[in-house]
Amino acid sequence: MTDASVPTLLVSELVREDPEMRDIVEDFVGDLQTRIHELRDAFAATDWDRMATLAHQLKGAGGSYGYPAISQRGAAMEADFKNRRHDTVELHLKALADLASAAGAGLK
Repeated sequence: MTDASVPTLLVSELVREDPEMRDIVEDFVGDLQTRIHELRDAFAATDWDRMATLAHQLKGAGGSYGYPAISQRGAAMEADFKNRRHDTVELHLKALADLASAAGAGLK
């Protein structure tokens, strides 16, 4: 997944199917910035295992909350972090931040 594939608007499939789930989806989207900070902190500490774990959690949570693009990014991050791909970290974090913004826009 490249930067070019990051949408500017993401609407949760879960909320589309069940509008009553909006509150928990809003909590997830609101928490994405915290997750990005945790990933940055782990990278600063050169903690690849922690980075892979956080990415794995995003992979699962993204799909659960109706955001397959976030799940796909999490899967790509997990694979790269397990292989200690320094060259992909900033790309992934930027793309994740863009996805977080798009998900926030999709809730408005």
